[in-house]
Amino acid sequence: MILYHATAERNLADIRKQGIKGNYDGVYLADSAELATSFIFLRCETRVIVFEIDVPDNLVQESFDHNEQWFKTQLQLDTCRCFIYPHDIPVENLHKVSLWER
Repeated sequence: MILYHATAERNLADIRKQGIKGNYDGVYLADSAELATSFIFLRCETRVIVFEIDVPDNLVQESFDHNEQWFKTQLQLDTCRCFIYPHDIPVENLHKVSLWER
């Protein structure tokens, strides 16, 4: 399952060394790069790194900790699904790193 994780640019060096470390729930992922970046841009970050990540479908749970309808309307997207992956994500599982600027 291809999903996306976004973070502030200042975290890139650590992630390239250690991978993405989850919090108490795990690692938050989104079904699109646009949606992943929107959560970080809401924190007033201006430079956001997005990782494309391939995770096993059976280990991912859908997250309902956001207002999907609000994000769909604001971002004009057809879907705004978010997920939690219950493990850290090692460096070798990170693909297609991109920089988004606002």
